[in-house]
Amino acid sequence: MQLFARITKVDEAARTVEGVIADETPDKSGEIFDYAKSKPHFLAWSEGIAKATEGKNLGNVRVMHGNTVAGVTKELNFDDAAKAIAVKAHIADDNEWNKTLAGCYTGIS
Repeated sequence: MQLFARITKVDEAARTVEGVIADETPDKSGEIFDYAKSKPHFLAWSEGIAKATEGKNLGNVRVMHGNTVAGVTKELNFDDAAKAIAVKAHIADDNEWNKTLAGCYTGIS
């Protein structure tokens, strides 16, 4: 399953981007994310990183699923009613931030 979410907000002063990274809307292949089964895995991933970084990071932000670090997840929000997971990420890398502002990146996955 490929997860992709359009960036819904860019805060230039804070250098953050926001978007819903997963919900139960069918993707282009017709697959549907299972929120109930996946939520514990997202929580465990985020809690592990938060513990390792003393709360500075709730999840890694990488460039195009590669090894280059672009920033850190600052908020991970679970909306049980909507069965959706939203994220707010701080983009620390200047090069990747400039690409974000230029519109090179339109989504989060």
